[in-house]
Amino acid sequence: MPSLSPKSPKIFRGSPTYYEQVEGVTFGTNPLDCLSLNLPPLCNYHCNICFASGTLDNQVRLAEIKHNSLTPVEYTSIIQEAKNLGVRHLEISGEGEPDLPIFRNTLHHIVNQATESGIHTTIFVNGSWLDEHLLKLLQERNTSLAISIKYANPEKYDEAVGIKGAYERVMPNIILATRFLGGHTENNGTRIYRLALNSTVLKDNLRDNYLLRSLCEEHDIFFHSSTLIPHGRSEGVLVDVEEQNAISRELSDSSIILADSSSETLGFPVCGTFYFGLGINYDGEALFDAHADDTRGMIGNIREIGLVEAIRKQREMRNSFYREGRSSYCPLRDSTYQDFISCYASERR
Repeated sequence: MPSLSPKSPKIFRGSPTYYEQVEGVTFGTNPLDCLSLNLPPLCNYHCNICFASGTLDNQVRLAEIKHNSLTPVEYTSIIQEAKNLGVRHLEISGEGEPDLPIFRNTLHHIVNQATESGIHTTIFVNGSWLDEHLLKLLQERNTSLAISIKYANPEKYDEAVGIKGAYERVMPNIILATRFLGGHTENNGTRIYRLALNSTVLKDNLRDNYLLRSLCEEHDIFFHSSTLIPHGRSEGVLVDVEEQNAISRELSDSSIILADSSSETLGFPVCGTFYFGLGINYDGEALFDAHADDTRGMIGNIREIGLVEAIRKQREMRNSFYREGRSSYCPLRDSTYQDFISCYASERR
């Protein structure tokens, strides 16, 4: 997937493009540029094409997750070490819903620690739990917010998330978010946004994407529409890859994913948080990519091997992925991803 624009007129503050275009950063000069911290895979929604693997009604699973989760002290240590290694950006995008009330204390702690360390944070949420208290915290703590929404129609939205009345709850929350994080600043003619709506290109939501983009234009919000990561029961809504890329480029204000810095070594831009970052799961497991839960155990647990070794092993795995001639901007969107993971795991047994 090529860059959406040589010089983007609109940029999301929590994107690689911001650092490269506005701050003049070249990723890869530090041992680590981006850090992704996953909260537990629990969500109040029941989406078919999502990474969250659990709901809130499984008390046994919930107790297990709480027992295995990283502690506030461990999060503080990880963030401080990451900062010393060069991290300038922290992302919280899963696996579940980061804004669940049971995670609020953890979320606040991570955001506070990142801010104190001079690290900008981006959080991806479904928007159903947003309130003034959290939005005020994000406004004051150097944080960007991306609200994931794929449909602008109440019936389609409620059916997709499996919750009746969900759309009517989310839409007022989006407007509420504009009071705290909406609007833009300008830098040399470039508009910079801290609030985004993040959609996905699906077979049945093209009109919805145009409506969502219009909503963003009306309320001065950044808009992005990603290509789909094949997951869950996505076959019925999957669009041809090239068509997805074309629609994404047409609809999005600019990319919130791609980093041009990889072009020097690979010849094309790729996902910045993957290529120049490290994803750590809620229980300390380092992952190939922040959304690659199927790579648990392949790199090791941060509690046992430490951050530096986890980076080394992820880079070794990353380089192997591209050394075999792949050109996908995101490994999970590559048609050979599962084969690569299986082969890589078997070779190291």
